[in-house]
Order: sequence, then C-alpha cells, then structure tokens
Amino acid sequence: MLDTLLLEDSMGQKLVIMEFFLQQPAGSYPINTVCSCLTLSHGTAGSLLAEINRDLQTLSGYTFFGRDRKVIWQPAFYRHNCYIQYLVRASIPYQFVLQTLMQPEESFDTFCNKLFLSESTILRKLRPLKLLLQRFNLNLSAKKMKITGSELVLRMFYSTYLWLGNHGEDLDQAALSLQDEVWFAQKLNEDCHHFMHTKEIFLHLGVQRLRYEQGHLLDEEAYPDLLIDSFPQSLLAYTQKFIAEKTQQKRHQLSLNCLFLLTPLYLEMDFRGKKLLEYFLALPEKNSLKRLVFEFQDYFFTEIVALNATEYEHLNLWRINFLTILLRFDLIAGDIPMISDLSRYIPPIERPLFDQLKRQQKIFFQKVAKRQSFPWLSRHLNDFVEDCTYALFANYKNCFQRYYLTVGIITSPDYYIQQILNNLMRQFTFVNVVFTTADDPNVDFFLTTFEDLLPPDCDKPYFLIDLTHEIHCQTQLFNALWEAYHQKALQQKGVFPQKNSQEKNPR
Repeated sequence: MLDTLLLEDSMGQKLVIMEFFLQQPAGSYPINTVCSCLTLSHGTAGSLLAEINRDLQTLSGYTFFGRDRKVIWQPAFYRHNCYIQYLVRASIPYQFVLQTLMQPEESFDTFCNKLFLSESTILRKLRPLKLLLQRFNLNLSAKKMKITGSELVLRMFYSTYLWLGNHGEDLDQAALSLQDEVWFAQKLNEDCHHFMHTKEIFLHLGVQRLRYEQGHLLDEEAYPDLLIDSFPQSLLAYTQKFIAEKTQQKRHQLSLNCLFLLTPLYLEMDFRGKKLLEYFLALPEKNSLKRLVFEFQDYFFTEIVALNATEYEHLNLWRINFLTILLRFDLIAGDIPMISDLSRYIPPIERPLFDQLKRQQKIFFQKVAKRQSFPWLSRHLNDFVEDCTYALFANYKNCFQRYYLTVGIITSPDYYIQQILNNLMRQFTFVNVVFTTADDPNVDFFLTTFEDLLPPDCDKPYFLIDLTHEIHCQTQLFNALWEAYHQKALQQKGVFPQKNSQEKNPR
C-alpha cells in the first residue's frame, strides 16, 4: 500500500516518472517527452531526472540521465521495487523510525544536525508518520525521539516498517550483536518446514530482542495459548538466554507465536494451519469464538455463496483464515501494522466483487456487534469487516468456479464492442460467455447494444452497452451480472453445472 510509504512529495513524483518509463520501450528520450506526457515544467522535470540519475547511480551504477539531457532508458538495468525501497529508506519518517529503534538515546537536535535540516522542517516531514501511527493507537513525540503505545503493537510496527525499507537488513547497524537471532531464525525455519522467509523471522526476533534489551517490557495481554508442539522447546531455550524473569519469557514466546501464526493469510494448510485447526476443534462447544466461526460459516455459505459448506474442499482453510482474524482482534482490537498488509491490493476489475462481499459480511457482523460476547466488534466493525474480506476473498472467488452465469453476447456488426465485452467478461470468474442470436435456453443473461436485437419476447435479464470504444459502465454491469448470478445460485442451490467446453464457448 503506497499510502503507508510516507514518501516526500518529490519522491512520489520520481516514482510517477519511473512508472511512466516502465510502460515505454528501451531507448533515448528527450526531456520534452517527460514534460509533455506528465505535465511537468522543463525545470521541474530536469531537476527530478537529475535526482533519479543520482539515486540509480548510487543504487546500481545505472546512468539514467545523460549529459545531453536525454533519458537513457534501459529496463534491464532497472528494478522498480528496489527503487521504491531506496526512496523509503531515504525518507525522513523512515530515518526517524530507525533512529528510535537503533539509537533511542540520541537527541532530536543531533538527529536534525545529522540530516542538515531545521527542526521545523523535520517536524513538518514527520506529520504523515504521526497520522499513520495514530491509526494504530501509537503516539509520536518527535522532540523526545519516542514512539509510545502498546508495546506489542509498537514492535509489530517496527518490524513492518523495517521490512518495507529493506527486509530488515538495517538491523545490521545495531550496537547489540544479533548473532543469536541470525542462528535461531535459520534453525527455526529448518526445523519448522520453512514456514516463513528466514529474513522475516530474523526481523521479528531482532526487533523483539532490541526492545527488550532497551527496557521496554511486554504488557499483560489476553494472548491465545498458541504455543504449538514445534515451537515451545526451541523458543524457550532461546528466550532463556537473555530473559531471566518467567513472566516476560512466556510473553515473549506468546508474542512471537502471534506474529508467526496470526499475521499471515493462509493460502494452503501448512503445519501452522493444521495446528490452528486442532486448536479450534479442541475448543469447548460453548466457546464464543468457536460458536461464531460455525455461525458465520452457515451465513457465508448459505446467504453469500449459496453453496453447501460440506462440499467445499477448502472449508478448513476458510475456517483457519477466519479464526486468525478473530483471534487477532480478540487480542488487539482495531487496525494493526502487519507486513502482509503492505501488499494489499485488489485489481480494479475485482473491486466490485470485493465490495459486494464486504457489504454482505457487514450485514452479518452488525448483528453480532449488538451482543455482549465481542465488545470490541461494535467499536472496530469497519476494520474487522475489511480484514475479514481480505482474508476470505480468495475463498469467495473460488466458490464461483463450481457453477456459472451464462452470458450471451448478441451477435451483431458491432464487432469491436463485442471484442471489448468479451475481454471484460473473461475477468469475471463466475461468468461463462457465449455468442448468440437466438433465444438460447442455456443463456441466463444477455448483453446487446440495442433492445430490438434481443430475441422476441425475451424474458431474461439483459444489459444495454453504449456504442463507444470505452466501456464506462463496469460497475453497473457487474452489479447486474452479480444480481442475476446470485438469483441463479439461490434457485440451483446444491447443483453445480460445469463450464461449457471450448467448442461451445468461443472466446
């Protein structure tokens, strides 16, 4: 999510320029091309291109902007993700965050002098960071060089932001030796089926160790007891090396377990998912979390996707992803900084589908929020529904692959419009396209440019497309298709016809 990068304005402009060139073939481009295509003045474009050139020279030795004032665009020499990380690391917010973790004893005056900037400039550039931290109930005191709030959430923030910068490699600058963490991250990953990238494990271990050694202790939290068979012995031996007090040992282990088990989204049932499923099934039948999982399962599969849950092959994966959201909010209600959230993205073509799922889930959880079992839900309803939608969106789309809404595009001389429509329809997972001129009984929904091209006495739903090469009605079209699909699903509940063969379904 680029809004979390907290880049300065000029850095954002640099990325816009590089995103423009990513769409261009290799070659030499005059500065006027950048000015005209991106609506920049000659002076601004020249200044930005010169800065990009210095950045890329430092980053990889790539000469991007020559002395002849022309861009030398060579895509093979450029890595956009690496440049994003470079700009993040160069930003004032990132430098401040890193300083408060690595050298918290340094004064604000020293920090400003090191960057050759005035206090007022630094304070102004830190405002976006202050607002971001407020989302997580964390507070920034710039002149005290401190970030305060829940210690668990703060440690998560440090891990997330340092991953964003360069996957935690800045921890190499720590005055404290983290060789134990380097060794243990490797061992834990080897012993536990490579459940996470070793760099991510090391980053969590390193941040937690640094904060503990600086005297920042974990508060008492309602941690779910998720110390699973593969973790306890190795985690216990590791934490006993530097934590003497038993309570902090246990909290340290539980907080790491939460990071390892409750922050990912599960795409397959790895060993953590299997252990979480065992944990879930072992809960008492009257447990409020367990009852809510089963209650929402009934609603999701009956009212949202109209599918018999017992026939869904990924049901346990669905349960685990929903359970992790529940456990996380039961521990820390509200928005929390997680590495997985940095890459949250829904393609524009899928956004109506995503929003539809979010609306349907919110109807259910608005009712649950009125109960006493989950007091945090009424206060954090929107955050919970958003996270829940991201967690279950893949399962939601997967359910559509069992049966389809057959959409008939009326054959006519509007060939170019039909081609655009066909390409658009391909991106809807629940749609099966046929081209037709007749009242085909297998067609559920028609697309046409004129009503008089429809079959006589047509009683099927249809949508009229304007005669233009730019289709501007995607949202309305999706809503109409989804409504027809949902009605068909309700009528054929439990019946899953297969998609037509290629011969019967020309693309």
